[in-house]
Amino acid sequence: MRFTAIVEAVTTGLRWAYAELPAGDPVRDGVAQARDLLLRRLDNPDVLLNNPVRHVPPDTITGRFGTVRYLRRGEHDADFVDDGLTVVGIDREGRSGLFFRPAELDKDERTGHLDLTVTESSDTDLVRKVAEELGLDVDAAALYLQFLALPEPTDHNVRTWNHWSPARHRKAGTTLLGRKLVVHGSRTRAGRTLFLPGEWIEYDWLGSVHPREKFKDDLTAAAETSDRPGSFDWWLLPDRFAFAWNNRPAP
Repeated sequence: MRFTAIVEAVTTGLRWAYAELPAGDPVRDGVAQARDLLLRRLDNPDVLLNNPVRHVPPDTITGRFGTVRYLRRGEHDADFVDDGLTVVGIDREGRSGLFFRPAELDKDERTGHLDLTVTESSDTDLVRKVAEELGLDVDAAALYLQFLALPEPTDHNVRTWNHWSPARHRKAGTTLLGRKLVVHGSRTRAGRTLFLPGEWIEYDWLGSVHPREKFKDDLTAAAETSDRPGSFDWWLLPDRFAFAWNNRPAP
């Protein structure tokens, strides 16, 4: 947990230093070296980062991550398994624990198993709440949260994150459209045809910021005045989804 907090602090600090400090400032000049040091550390196969998922069902653990036990300090912990990328299990008190090795990310299908598990477990309770309050099925509720909280919910990204087929994606989108929670249209560099109602912002920053709904800029500004430290873009997904839902556009 301590190293995870350090990673969050360093990445936030690097972004701030490079964007806010003038050229020639010794802190700004050290950004590249600090970045390289962090990347080298993350490339160490012994580094495990924590992902605070709320619940991972036992059958999901063995079905996706196998049954090879996690070796810790020379002893087997019978409740945790290790597929080389992900270490996951349920502790003695019934709480889920999920850790991953950043050095092993994006090498094979194991990353997809990790992504799917995080997506399913990080916001399950909130998805159910949204579905109940808005009278939606869980797919439509999940998609609505992604429209609210994520900067680039393109068709490609959504289908990748959720492991959805085009047909399943279209069905969820059609539900939102029918409830007037989104609108259909065409926007510059959007990569999608459904949008939150309201103004669309196009940036002219050499493509460094993706165009998006103005609501998301307002949401980011509101987040920066909250008690939660760090940039909204670096918040953990459960926190981002919850904040976006609590600050969603008025119907």
